[in-house]
Amino acid sequence: MTICTDKRKNLLSKIVGGDDLGAPKKIILKPYGKIVEKYILSIEKAYDTVTVENYIIMPNHIHLLILIDNYGLPRSSAPTISNIISALKEYK
Repeated sequence: MTICTDKRKNLLSKIVGGDDLGAPKKIILKPYGKIVEKYILSIEKAYDTVTVENYIIMPNHIHLLILIDNYGLPRSSAPTISNIISALKEYK
């Protein structure tokens, strides 16, 4: 899933380095990006059945790969992607 910043402002990170010879680019987190990363890493603590498989914080958006293993849980108590993302957006 992808989550974008308001008006796609470059608030989260900056991309530096790289060249025509193949040197890799590097993502440097800005202060808001560090806050986002902190809360991404707390998702697994908040939801026992959720694993953050991978993520990347780009300048104006984030990509998250989330695994939800709700097998055997009652539907009413199982977290959904919507629940998880809403909680992520509400962290302060």
